[in-house]
Amino acid sequence: MSETEMSGELAAVPEGARDFFTDLLLEHWPRIAAAAWDGWLVHGRGTVTIAQGTVPPVLAYRPGAPCPCCAGRVEAYDPERQAVVAVVQDDGSIAWIETLGGEPQPAHTDALPANASGATVH
Repeated sequence: MSETEMSGELAAVPEGARDFFTDLLLEHWPRIAAAAWDGWLVHGRGTVTIAQGTVPPVLAYRPGAPCPCCAGRVEAYDPERQAVVAVVQDDGSIAWIETLGGEPQPAHTDALPANASGATVH
């Protein structure tokens, strides 16, 4: 989905229904998907992390689950179509975690420019 198409979809959402965090995830999904795929290729299953309060989001990829309670989520996602995304607080705790999917799918981000994710892979 192009930025123009994404902007059009976001504009179609009634103002009262808008959510800053959801908008941020939608806007940066291609970067998140690319970080997930790059991390998967290098380290296997893991989590794309977003530093809480950063705009644009500061992304990183961490192999495995960010905490023991999330291990099942990381073991269950489909790396070709989904990404486990977590917002990490300054103290390292997880503020939010979810399995997400969208377009482009992570496996299809190879067409994006090199280093499109801007993420740090740990």
